[in-house]
Amino acid sequence: MTSFSTQPPSSKVTPTQTQTHHESLVAHFPVRLLNASLSRHKVASEGCNYAKRRSYFDIEGIKTSTKEATGIKKETWRLFVWLFITQPLYIALARLHGRSFLRSHFGRAFFPHEFNRGVKRALPTLFANLSNWNGELYSDRPPNSSLSALKSSQINQLPNLLAPSLLRAFSVFHKDLTSKGYRISFDWEYIKPSWYYDSFTASLVRPKFIWITFGSAKNAMSTLLPGPVIKRYNSAVFSKLVDEYGDVEPKQQQNRKIIHREMIFEFVYEIKDLKQASGTDGSDPRTTVFPDFQFKSKLMNTGQRVAVDSVVYGFVVEYKVFRISDGIVVEQGFADLDSIAIRMESSYFSNGIFPDDGTWKIADIDSFLISQRIAEEEVDS
Repeated sequence: MTSFSTQPPSSKVTPTQTQTHHESLVAHFPVRLLNASLSRHKVASEGCNYAKRRSYFDIEGIKTSTKEATGIKKETWRLFVWLFITQPLYIALARLHGRSFLRSHFGRAFFPHEFNRGVKRALPTLFANLSNWNGELYSDRPPNSSLSALKSSQINQLPNLLAPSLLRAFSVFHKDLTSKGYRISFDWEYIKPSWYYDSFTASLVRPKFIWITFGSAKNAMSTLLPGPVIKRYNSAVFSKLVDEYGDVEPKQQQNRKIIHREMIFEFVYEIKDLKQASGTDGSDPRTTVFPDFQFKSKLMNTGQRVAVDSVVYGFVVEYKVFRISDGIVVEQGFADLDSIAIRMESSYFSNGIFPDDGTWKIADIDSFLISQRIAEEEVDS
């Protein structure tokens, strides 16, 4: 990203002007703000032209592996079967299992109605707390250091709103922007789409898929753990090596974690756990055996973390990037976030009972992390 001079420009940049001769200062913001409109009326009527990000179970998600992608290109019938039989079946089963799990553990009063209200409130709360943030976290500051009331409020609130991975992503952007001498502020509103007024059960939030990650509290840390695929059984069943330690010597790999995915269910365990359960050597993650029903049942009884992917309609954000030194706005626009994807993730719980102090946080927004994960899962190592 190109930095701008913090000295006053020769000609004042008005709020209606944007920087067109440099890379946009919001180019790497986790939520896509590029190609935003300067007109609130235009964004409401026409929307904005954004490059699509991948999401799970979308039509474009036909390339499940490099090997299968080659086969699909050569055999048209496989593409037909995937698009019109296999994938719709996966989607139907995912929705059925996910909704059944949520309603049995949280109750029908919570899902979807109470959950939808929470998601609708989460978006404006997030952007309100991101406004004017310098990217600082408590972990960045020395003990007993003083903070202004505004900064302290933001730092306190954002970790309560965002899961760790997404919190770090926003923090990196805001720190970088601050280092260049700029801040970003947001204003928001909901513009109800036309279909909303024609439905008796209209909601601006529509849950799509539920994801459940089973394992111990130290293993099931997230529903979006990254890592390469090390073993693929079919399009919906595969195993991944959790990439949280970086490069690790093969002799130390037995302490690493494996994610075994079966459609919407993920089972996270350490390699040594499966070794002990199966009696195999376990020295190479790629030779680990398929987790049997007994092993998976044990993980399911240990505890879980739940996530819900939803689509939010009619959300519009006005953003302004301004210089810290003099407050002059150098870039602004109205971003059309209609149909924005958001993943809400629960805190870890066990015994099938969600605690009274349990929380839901935003684990992903605008498929920022999910699109990266999908691309990673399409490659066979």
